[in-house]
Order: sequence, then structure tokens, then C-alpha cells
Amino acid sequence: MRATDEASIGYILHRRPYRENSLILDVLTREHGRVSLVARKRGGRKAASPIAYEAFRRLRLSWRGRGELKTLTGFEQAGTLALGRDRLLFGLYVNELLMRLLPRSEAEPGVFEAYERALMQWSAGAPAWEVTTRFEIALLQALGYGLEPDAALQHETPDSPARRVRIPSLSAATRAAVAADTLGDARVLAELRALLDALFYHYLAGRRLRTRALLPSSFTR
Repeated sequence: MRATDEASIGYILHRRPYRENSLILDVLTREHGRVSLVARKRGGRKAASPIAYEAFRRLRLSWRGRGELKTLTGFEQAGTLALGRDRLLFGLYVNELLMRLLPRSEAEPGVFEAYERALMQWSAGAPAWEVTTRFEIALLQALGYGLEPDAALQHETPDSPARRVRIPSLSAATRAAVAADTLGDARVLAELRALLDALFYHYLAGRRLRTRALLPSSFTR
């Protein structure tokens, strides 16, 4: 790594082919937020195995470049978390949510910490919906949105579906549960899910996340 390179711990959110022998990696980093990197062959060496570029691996990354698309210069695994198939679906949902909501190159250390905490809890077998909902709340708070329906209306844009979707309010009991960080009750989760799904529908201008449809409808898992 050169002295001019940027570096950070990060996780791959998404990857896609780029030109003949390269990939574009969208990564979540602690110090730089969401960054897009080109990973390609260098100096005649073989490219890293595609397995190395899988999601949910803790990585030490370095890169250089001035535009939105930067060049990966260093890549080292710093840990792996094993997610079962059902937890993997929740992880993919959260990754898609971050891809849609997080702006590029804006540090959000609170989001990074909440993401890493969610991965560890899923890996440890914690209730998947509870972990996911807790992460979504942290994400909205970090982005300055919060859980209030009135705040969503204040962020309305010409493309917002605010007039076409009802954004529910939380009961006093659910507000208390959120404040105490006790989200295990199925009724609390059901109420939060209705609010969060409506808020994300609003903030994503009416776009549905493909991975959301893959998640189980029961909040007891």
C-alpha cells in the first residue's frame, strides 16, 4: 500500500462484473462509508478467487482514486462470519437496503458498527427479525430520519409516494420497547415491521427491494 492510498476495514455489499477481467465491489467501510472499487488483475498475477469477494467477510482494504469509482490496491481477509441460509437472506436484504439508501463516500460509523453487530448476532443464532429490525432502526436514526411519520413527510420529494402509502404511528407500548431495546415481543415486532416497511417504501420513492420478498412472514424467527 502506498502512502497516498486510503485504507479501511470493510465488508462487501455487492459485486458485479466490469469489463473483461474485473469486478466492481461496493463496500461498506468504517471511515469512508460506502465506496465503489474496481478489483482487477495487476502485474500479471492471477486475480483473487471470486470466493474472496463474497459478502459478510471482514476485510482490510486499500484503494486509490479521485472519482466515484476507485481502484482496489490491497485486499486481506480479517475474519469470516458463518450465516445459515435463513440468516443469509436477512443479510442480503440489509445489504440491498444499504446499497439503495447510503450515499457514496460519506462516513457513517454508527451504521458500520450496527452492521457488524447484526452480522455477529445473526452468526450467533439470535432471532433474525429482532436483529434486522434493530439494525433498521439504527440505520434510520444515523441517516437523520428516525421513526416518526411526520419526519418522513418532511423528507418528501417529487417522486415520494407519501400520498399513496399510509405511514402508521407506534403505540406507547412499542415506543417504550424501542426505548428499552426490548424487541422480542411478536406484537412489538409486527407493529415495527408495518412502520419500517412503510418508511422504507417512502424513502426509496416507492421502489420495492427484491430481497425483502424473500424474508419469512413470521416474526418469531
